[in-house]
Amino acid sequence: MGGFVVETVGREPFPLNSEALELLVTEGLLEVPSITTSDIADRSKTNSFTRIFSVLQVSWMVAQCIGRSYSGLPVTPLEFLTALCIGISSFTYLFEWSKPKDVNVPVVLSCGSELSKEVVQRLVQIYARWYELENKDISEIHRIPFGAVFKYLLNDDNEKPVYVWILYLVLCAIAGAYNLIHLVANRDLFTTLTFRLWSTCGWVGLAVPNIFLAQLYVGKFIPDWLNGSLFLLLSTFYCLARVVPFGLGLSCFWLSMPIPVYYNLEWL
Repeated sequence: MGGFVVETVGREPFPLNSEALELLVTEGLLEVPSITTSDIADRSKTNSFTRIFSVLQVSWMVAQCIGRSYSGLPVTPLEFLTALCIGISSFTYLFEWSKPKDVNVPVVLSCGSELSKEVVQRLVQIYARWYELENKDISEIHRIPFGAVFKYLLNDDNEKPVYVWILYLVLCAIAGAYNLIHLVANRDLFTTLTFRLWSTCGWVGLAVPNIFLAQLYVGKFIPDWLNGSLFLLLSTFYCLARVVPFGLGLSCFWLSMPIPVYYNLEWL
């Protein structure tokens, strides 16, 4: 399903996130929607053949990398990165298997009465960025809701359920493992400088998620401007740590590579 869209009197339809939906229900403008499995299934165009074919392609690439490593043939950095990305994407494949393919059709809710100015302003505060708070109507924003988990993690409530922290710890562990595996790449395929950059990106990618986790707690005791600056700085470092290895992987094709890199793997 593609979330919820509400139709109101005198306004264009606009998407609802969890906060906006709760507000309209609390104000008595909407009833709590009852969504059944058939509501979701009716919007599904699942193509099992396409998904199975994608899984086979992914599995073949991983098998090639494992086979080359087992046979003593070098695995290039680009192949190494591809296998890592496939490993991370496998979580998406697992969760996506039973998810409808067409998820851009929302459930439309109808609000029979006109929204008051107070309710509209509260909706604007939920959706709008700081530079949109003035002279904006809720129907002009049309922002698709996303990031609900992290918005919940970063709210001002100090008492959070244990599962919320467990979820974030799991995400940090996955991100850390992804970046830590970079450090086991074949050093012989890099120049000294390239390998140092590669390793540095691995360590930065390992450290930043854990710093973000600490910032969730420490951030409550430091000024907002410092908290925001740290977030932007850490985000920049993490983006570089993810992007630079791909550039290094591609650059290896312009360098002198060992002859075994060009050998094909013989399965029989």
